[in-house]
Amino acid sequence: MSAASYGPAFCAALADRLDAPATAQRWMPTGTDRASWTHSLSHGAAGIALLHAERARSGQADWATFHRWASLLATGLTSGHGMFAGAPAVAHVFATAADAQPDAFRSALATLDRQISRDLIARTRLAHARIDRRAPGDVAEWDLISGLAGLTRYLLRRAPGDPAIRDALACLVRVTQPIRQSDMILPGWWSDRDPHRGYAAEWSGGYGNFGLAHGAAAILALLALATLHGVEVPGQRDAITTLYDWYQFWQQPSPAGPWWPQYITINELHDGQLHNPAPGRPSWCYGTPGIARALQLGGHALGQLDPLHLADNAIRATLAPGTPAAPLTDLSVCHGCAGLLHTMRHLGQPTDSLIAALLARLDADPEAAAIHLLAMTGPGLMEGVTGIALVLHSYTTDPTLSSPWDTILLLH
Repeated sequence: MSAASYGPAFCAALADRLDAPATAQRWMPTGTDRASWTHSLSHGAAGIALLHAERARSGQADWATFHRWASLLATGLTSGHGMFAGAPAVAHVFATAADAQPDAFRSALATLDRQISRDLIARTRLAHARIDRRAPGDVAEWDLISGLAGLTRYLLRRAPGDPAIRDALACLVRVTQPIRQSDMILPGWWSDRDPHRGYAAEWSGGYGNFGLAHGAAAILALLALATLHGVEVPGQRDAITTLYDWYQFWQQPSPAGPWWPQYITINELHDGQLHNPAPGRPSWCYGTPGIARALQLGGHALGQLDPLHLADNAIRATLAPGTPAAPLTDLSVCHGCAGLLHTMRHLGQPTDSLIAALLARLDADPEAAAIHLLAMTGPGLMEGVTGIALVLHSYTTDPTLSSPWDTILLLH
């Protein structure tokens, strides 16, 4: 079965099994807080509602199913979250639906946009205060999932003239400026925790994260996107250049082309080289594809060829036979085949082999595949079957990548 027929059948089969909140809640993990599951884009109801919105937008379903989910999302909302939880997550879903139904959710979105703006201002003030203390921060301060980059991307889409955006951009420019700790100069995006946001002894001194989900690539992509949208503050282009220089320095050679680590330790930073170089998965979240997209956006924002050349070389390395990368072990958006496929589409790469590889790992019967994945992975967007369905839906219905559902991935 071709992708053109398999994708819609797979999405329809999944949507039928997630047609009502009462049905889908059986997949809520034991012990999970119902409110947090309801308002989660990553693993809960908000992500499921986004799939229903996308199917309705494309004419493959009516809007009634989505509006049942919307009624659930509108209850018990809380603020103060990153982009993938609470009010921001629901706002993203409503805004995506409103692009196709301009009169829908007008009042709700106006309220949510104001709240997210206030939250962004508060988060920006905290980040400025931390920088004023010349102390290392934590990725949750500036990243896509929990921090400034995700919230700013949402407002850039919804209200590009909001002053909170410029304040956040100015703060992110400061995040790219070095800080001194003891006798070392650290990049401003250095985290004082470990990659699991703890303080494990083996990560004493913190770490530097390269990825698009939690690392410096999120800052690069956000600053570049803001520039491309005509929103710019003093130092923004210099900050993009600083981040490009970081990736240029830390690129690792291979016969196929450059790659990057997921993160580095304080000792590796001190020595200026990796101690145990080992490529990770070619994933959206931490891998070279997501980094390459950030570099590509940076090159477009600056109007410079060097970042574009570096991105192109890294892309070719990712797709080359025998490339030095760990294998993709799942199908997810976050760190699996679906995320690689979708990222490569935004990078402008041919994806025939990638969609073939994804379909080859699914049951030949799309309904059986949907049922199996729902049981195996749950209905999550980032690591579950809903995200796979969204990628397949986009592949078969949106050749120009015009839908804003994936702005949460910082790919455009």
